[in-house]
Amino acid sequence: MRSFSTFILIVVSLSLSSVLSASSARAQSKLRVAAAADLKFALPTLVKRFETQNPTVKVETIFGSSGSLTQQIQAGAPFDVFLSADDSFPEKLKKTDLVEGNTFRYGTGHLVIWARTPLKLESLIKAGDPTLAILKSDAVKRFAIANPAVAPYGRIAAQALEKAHLDKELASKQVTAENVAQAAQFAATGAVSASLIAQALAESPEMKNAGTMLPLKSDEAESLKQSGAILKSSKLKTEAQRFRDLLLSNEGQSVLSAHGLGTKSETKDTK
Repeated sequence: MRSFSTFILIVVSLSLSSVLSASSARAQSKLRVAAAADLKFALPTLVKRFETQNPTVKVETIFGSSGSLTQQIQAGAPFDVFLSADDSFPEKLKKTDLVEGNTFRYGTGHLVIWARTPLKLESLIKAGDPTLAILKSDAVKRFAIANPAVAPYGRIAAQALEKAHLDKELASKQVTAENVAQAAQFAATGAVSASLIAQALAESPEMKNAGTMLPLKSDEAESLKQSGAILKSSKLKTEAQRFRDLLLSNEGQSVLSAHGLGTKSETKDTK
């Protein structure tokens, strides 16, 4: 009888151990989100809300230029969700069968000039000049843009400079950063006088308190159609879909809009 009781205790113990292990595994689920650098300030709010709504899932965010993140995904990086600063990189991954389903549009990015106080950008504008002519001022010793080869904001900054016929004239002043967040950091630390960066970064409390921004007009620089994708290699597709749904919900769009990334009417799911 004692032997049978011992056996029952062992079975119960093993069963309880299995349940606890399974519960622990669920609690340790980690959703890896590779995100464009302009989401540095908006995404933490959304991550916090997602984790509150999904307590068994932890979100790890990896920020970088959209092109560099694309290269990492192509090399097999274990990401679940990719949020690009434009739509070209997710579509590129889709063409090589690395995307689950279709890409989705989550936001709109805008280019601005940002400079630290006490440099007053508005005082540097001359009537009839394009906004970028500010960079010709002697008060602007150097300015930074993100790397056009891998960063969408760098690409549209370079295009805007060329369109304004300032690319060659200002080449000696231009500094190239790895991504748009680094371009912002260069200006915030005083390494350069100004930077062409995402409005989403310039709208952050840190940047607002440290300086001022001037948006480029719609005919001076194109806006970015920001798109994302769930990756086919993801082992957490259900959780990834929930995260996407939060981004596209009224709640998610409200957060993105507050950070200068467009409104619900500007962002559409292309699924």
